[in-house]
Amino acid sequence: MNVEAPLATFEFRRGELAGSHLSLFGASLVHRGTEGFESIHLDRVAALGVAYERVARHINWGCVLLVLAAILFAAFWPLRMLVASMAGEVSVQTQGGFLPAALRAFDLSVSLLPAASLGVAIRAVALLVLGWIGETVMRVVVAPEERVFATRGRDPLLCEFGESVSAQIAKRSRP
Repeated sequence: MNVEAPLATFEFRRGELAGSHLSLFGASLVHRGTEGFESIHLDRVAALGVAYERVARHINWGCVLLVLAAILFAAFWPLRMLVASMAGEVSVQTQGGFLPAALRAFDLSVSLLPAASLGVAIRAVALLVLGWIGETVMRVVVAPEERVFATRGRDPLLCEFGESVSAQIAKRSRP
């Protein structure tokens, strides 16, 4: 059995593909992960591109969550004053029963709003940071679909690996 040594390799250390790696051979590109492997014949590759991109969906969700956190925090004092005024009226009218218990439960919920808004704000900031850090993406178009290999942040090694794959494709296409 003749086993060919890879011409170039790239190991994913960050992101969703962490622990897997790409290997370039003379006629194919192989992606090996923990669940299995995929082999892409270089003659079938229609296009290949490598680029650094910000993750817009993370930035968008981070902005939405930040606005939600501000709304939750802003609602705390008006709701707190409303519960306090209602508690005074209810205690005068009724002694025990469902209404005072429901009002105490609502008061507890309102008192948790600052903590909830802080948790949402922390999640929003994390999403904004991850979106801003972005990812380096290598797209391999194999008709009729596209394979996407991404790693978090700017990764010049993935760019170099993409250039090696591109050079091998160009070398194979020469007559």
